[in-house]
Amino acid sequence: MLRYIEEHATTPFKVEDVARHAGLSISRSVHLFKSSVGKTMIEYALEIRLSAAMERMKYTALTLEQIAEDCGFGSYPYFHRVFHKRYGVAPGVYRRMEY
Repeated sequence: MLRYIEEHATTPFKVEDVARHAGLSISRSVHLFKSSVGKTMIEYALEIRLSAAMERMKYTALTLEQIAEDCGFGSYPYFHRVFHKRYGVAPGVYRRMEY
């Protein structure tokens, strides 16, 4: 399950997709993942997406909107909200701090 999430984190996926890939029921896969990793599949995927976004902010000239889309957030407002909640600073402020 970990590998599937890591490979698909920057694309839209559902918990159902992970369960199907693992050959388990949704409830069983959710329970096993949470008990072994200590967080939900979605929380884990968000960490991967945020890490990918931070790398792109540091090493590319892509706009924040492009980065949000490339990293699987779907929209810039959602990316902004998740990033700010996790790091306490807006993505644009973080990017300026890195230069």
